[in-house]
Amino acid sequence: MRGKWRYPVAAVVAAHGLIHVTGFAAAWRLASGTVSSTPSFGGQPGSPLVLVLGAAWALVALAFLTSASGLVMRNSWWPRVTQGAALASLILCALWWRDASFGIGIDVVLILILAWMHGRPRHLAEGRADAT
Repeated sequence: MRGKWRYPVAAVVAAHGLIHVTGFAAAWRLASGTVSSTPSFGGQPGSPLVLVLGAAWALVALAFLTSASGLVMRNSWWPRVTQGAALASLILCALWWRDASFGIGIDVVLILILAWMHGRPRHLAEGRADAT
């Protein structure tokens, strides 16, 4: 990714990851008020399914934060981690549709940007003019 876009994109990815912490906190009933403690399809607060989904929110948050740091450090693996996190986030946001519908848009944009980058020659995607 070109240098001028690397930091703003990393900031968006990291912010999206931090927002996922609210899903974890709500599912595990560590905080209340911002996000429902149960998915939009129902479920019992504190049930094993809701707790597992809450743990998934935390893992996706960690994946987004890891991918943002990988982008800043220009590691080659950051797009794969971001894509996996965005796909998992898309599922979680769909499950918590009432509270997390905006996150679906962010995930779709991230997935589309990564797909576009994947189709570009590697030296252009990395921001290098040479093909070596």
